[in-house]
Amino acid sequence: MFVSMTKTVIAASLVVSAIAAPLASAATLHVPDSIQISSIDGHAVNVFSTIKLDAGEHLITLKYRDYFNTYADDSGDWVNSNTLFGKINIGQQTEISLATPKILDVADARAFVQQPTLLQRDGQGNSQTIKLQSAYGVLANLLESH
Repeated sequence: MFVSMTKTVIAASLVVSAIAAPLASAATLHVPDSIQISSIDGHAVNVFSTIKLDAGEHLITLKYRDYFNTYADDSGDWVNSNTLFGKINIGQQTEISLATPKILDVADARAFVQQPTLLQRDGQGNSQTIKLQSAYGVLANLLESH
């Protein structure tokens, strides 16, 4: 009886460890409202849910979209990007944020869409620049590498 109870406790501990370990290593990804992530590693993302990522490299698919109005009576301008792709690396951090460069007006937004980059920051203050590419850029890189 004691042996079977010990096996049950060990088995239960292993199950809890197997469930808790991936959850403990997952990082929460935060993005501004102007960035809409549509997929990570080819899997669709619900924009209203918290995004959790395990350590490693991930391919993100996103669009930039923001609204600017210059004057009070101005109807405003939407600035949208086509679908963009980028790779992010997640270490053992628990919090990761992606941010655009400082975009203050329509001209800044249009410049961003022409040469898109994101800044990836972790909870310790470390940051790196993520270069984003259009679908054409990704295909051109694939053709060059083969």
